[in-house]
Amino acid sequence: MPQSYNQILQDRTAIPSANTWTAVSVPIGARFPLLSVEDETVSFRVSNDNTLATDQGLFVPATGAYQHEGVNTATLTLYISASGATTAVITYTKD
Repeated sequence: MPQSYNQILQDRTAIPSANTWTAVSVPIGARFPLLSVEDETVSFRVSNDNTLATDQGLFVPATGAYQHEGVNTATLTLYISASGATTAVITYTKD
């Protein structure tokens, strides 16, 4: 049975150390996934390329979030580099 859009799913990925790229997978069918971190004092950067320097990529200030538009038709790997050890949280509904 398909899930309705009001069912919110959440995945967590540990970011063990600051200023290193950590892979975060966005599953197939994820609708408008929202990426944030648990520690509200930590800023982070998002990229689809983990060969960039960790001071590059899209900057997200502390308490901010990154939204990827649309619905994934394939697994998407995003990389996150945070200013401190924390946990990445991706929240989404699923098609």
